[in-house]
Amino acid sequence: MTEEKAETKVLVNGKLVPLKDLERRYAEVIIAAVPGNVRIVEALLKADKPLTRHDVAKRANMSAAHATNILKSLTKKDYILEFRMGRSRHKYYLLTEKGLKFSETVIK
Repeated sequence: MTEEKAETKVLVNGKLVPLKDLERRYAEVIIAAVPGNVRIVEALLKADKPLTRHDVAKRANMSAAHATNILKSLTKKDYILEFRMGRSRHKYYLLTEKGLKFSETVIK
């Protein structure tokens, strides 16, 4: 017989949460811990129009390559919407409703 390793659980808000579920359930804590993520969200929050990756990078004071990586990550997690307008080859970005709610918790 083999012994199964006991699953580690942690206490969060009075409930035991499996450690493996912690990141999924509290993804915003992890996202907020990365300053670049917060700077990108803040740049989009203050935007008065859809922004290209270069616009976002400039407003967030980071390189376009770094901004692109963060934009991809936040888009996959549905905090940001990536789209094209018309036949433009440029991609544009805006905050989603989820991104707006996130911004309310991390940007003062």
